[in-house]
Amino acid sequence: MSAVKRLVLQWIALCALLVSGAHAAPQSELDARATGAYRAEDYAAAAALWNDALDAATGALDQGAPHAGDGERARLMANLGNCAARQDDWAQAAAWFEASLRLRPRDAETRDKLDFARSEAGWSPLDRGDLASTTERALSAFTEDEARWLALVALLPLVVTLLGEALRGSRAWRRAALACAALWLFACTPCIYAAWTADSDPVLVTNPNGAAARPEPRESAERLERLPAGTHWKRLDELPGWTRLRGPDGRSVWVPSRDVFALER
Repeated sequence: MSAVKRLVLQWIALCALLVSGAHAAPQSELDARATGAYRAEDYAAAAALWNDALDAATGALDQGAPHAGDGERARLMANLGNCAARQDDWAQAAAWFEASLRLRPRDAETRDKLDFARSEAGWSPLDRGDLASTTERALSAFTEDEARWLALVALLPLVVTLLGEALRGSRAWRRAALACAALWLFACTPCIYAAWTADSDPVLVTNPNGAAARPEPRESAERLERLPAGTHWKRLDELPGWTRLRGPDGRSVWVPSRDVFALER
């Protein structure tokens, strides 16, 4: 193992312990046991316990708990990514880090870990450095709730200036209203992007050899192509052991569920 890789793994371990310690007060029994297993370097046991804690947190969310619990779920997902990284399963680590980042999109530490995990898995970075990637990253920097609040807050000065223009009718108020309208439209772009991608339900191909796409959910069906590892696809449906995706040409294809990772959790 290279010195750089060893240092990164130690950094991941330290970050996981700090994150766990920062939430010590509301820490559940499962979380406490998982932290103990992680400190004992029993990463498989820690992952199993944190998985159970994540299922419990997701169940509470489904029963009407507030979305504020998304931060706790993101933390648990990041811890699961740490466990996978410590076991050199970089594909699963990248999947967990990306799932966590969807709930905490501005978490720079998780993004750094995701970039490193994708690199170790031999995948290309998510941010390719071009205009499209930069724009997508900027638009996705807010959660759905945050994007709504941003649009709502930006609406207030527009309402004030419109009222001022209606009551006073001066050129200054009209210009102010136009400027606030432009500002409001700009502030609405993350909300529009969040609404546009709300039903995307993406999955990540985590099998290092890719996922064999078939027209029907059975192993004997003709293999159409192999979806490359580290790529994203829209999930359409599921059957036991199989996941239906929208393929490269917009066609519906089936892949084994073990080869993909659902990012919406």
